[in-house]
Amino acid sequence: GQTHCFAATMAIQRRVCLLVLGFSLTAGFIDLVTLVHFSQFAGLQTGNMILIGRDLYRLTLPDESKTELLKAIAFHVATLISHFAGV
Repeated sequence: GQTHCFAATMAIQRRVCLLVLGFSLTAGFIDLVTLVHFSQFAGLQTGNMILIGRDLYRLTLPDESKTELLKAIAFHVATLISHFAGV
């Protein structure tokens, strides 16, 4: 009756919660690895926008290497474009 239906619903909710937790942990791990290795975020596009803004500001500073900053900005933009093209 209703007890069996409630138990089945709880079991499904538990599985869904575990699946969501697994996806969240995986996404966080991938972002950590790509941030450490490439100085980019794989899934956190807000972070990439912040990095672009930071590098655009650094372009205005006199002691910064303009070529390296432009390369970094291009890399951040390419990451954004490829993310949105894939989504």
